Amino acid sequence: MHNGFAPHLRQRSKAEKAQNFWGTTWRLLRYLKPWHWLLFLSITFAIAAVIFSVSAPKILGEATTTIYAGVKKGRAMGVTMSRWPIDFHKVGHFAVQVLILYGCSAIFSLLQQLLTTQLAQRVVYTLRRDLKQKMRRLPVSFYDTHDHGDIMSRMVNDMDNVAATLQQGLIQIVTSAFTFIGVLVLMLTISLRLTLVALITIPIGMVIVGVISPKAQRLFAKQQATLGAINNQVEETYTGQQVVKRFGDEQREQQRLE
Repeated sequence: MHNGFAPHLRQRSKAEKAQNFWGTTWRLLRYLKPWHWLLFLSITFAIAAVIFSVSAPKILGEATTTIYAGVKKGRAMGVTMSRWPIDFHKVGHFAVQVLILYGCSAIFSLLQQLLTTQLAQRVVYTLRRDLKQKMRRLPVSFYDTHDHGDIMSRMVNDMDNVAATLQQGLIQIVTSAFTFIGVLVLMLTISLRLTLVALITIPIGMVIVGVISPKAQRLFAKQQATLGAINNQVEETYTGQQVVKRFGDEQREQQRLE
């Protein structure tokens, strides 16, 4: 019978904590070295997109102030709403500036995403190539003692997660950091008191993230382990379908999959 149907392989592996998180992280970052110029350009475009995006609200505030000043002056004069002395020419000038800023932000953001996608796919291509070479060097005993579905999951799903991390997480960290700095500077220039009030909520958010994040990591690890078990069961049943039919195990294998 196919070795994948051995009872000890039917048990789902428990999610384990990473034994060398930072060492693995640095190994992954070294894969970025051949394309460091793509990473540099992507970060540069991300910073530019943040600068343009953060600058727009301040101009919108000036437009709001101009409208409010005209409304206040009109009420003081006792004129009708249609005759309020609002400087719409100035407001229109502000609107054009905001459109230009958001347009530039969108362009730089698009360029950043295109470069990051290229970077992520090139890194994952290299990872898959190295994994394929490693699988060729491994002895036959390795394949006898490891689930085929789990190996497939590492080649496909885990690599896709690495690509998603590089494509979204890496640049998002840079973008979030510069967005926080830019928004903080903008808030300080507007109102110190309101800035202090807003900063009070940051420790609360950090506490919430600190509580949720470890649980989320454990659930994610469990999800990946379960996904590997599902792939393993599908691969075993598909390659051993003659054995399954011969012993009449269709219903039991369906229950295992469910």
